[in-house]
Amino acid sequence: MVGVPSGQGTQEPSIQRVVIVPPDIVLPLIAYQPDSPLQIEDIKIFQFVSGGGGSQSYRVRNTGKKPIRSYTIGTWNSGGTGWDVELPFKENLLPGQVGTLTGNEVQVVELTEDLRNQLKLRGEMKVIMVFMIVRVEYADGSIYNSESLYKSFKNAF
Repeated sequence: MVGVPSGQGTQEPSIQRVVIVPPDIVLPLIAYQPDSPLQIEDIKIFQFVSGGGGSQSYRVRNTGKKPIRSYTIGTWNSGGTGWDVELPFKENLLPGQVGTLTGNEVQVVELTEDLRNQLKLRGEMKVIMVFMIVRVEYADGSIYNSESLYKSFKNAF
């Protein structure tokens, strides 16, 4: 099971069944940010088997020298939409540690030919999704900020 935000406002937690969307349909890209203290890793884009949307999971690695309290990640896709959200860690993420996006639990199932057809995961690439670290708040209150880069990126598209 993998933790991901579902975007669904259900009152009782339920485990959604998902497939991993192949990168030839939705290609996740990580923005190159060599000065960022957080590096994004292992992105997976999910499609709900029941239809009606999807989600993603990823890990972030603290490559800096200070503990991190929270971060803001931004995504932008070739369809012209995106979002950014601040995500706090339950405990500070220490240098060298890896944090995982958490949320509602999902069950990853095999992407069969029938599911590919049912979910319309065929044909040409539909979306390119770019993931970027927008802001990092360290445990000492100092900030890494790349909001201007994120805004410039969004304006370019």
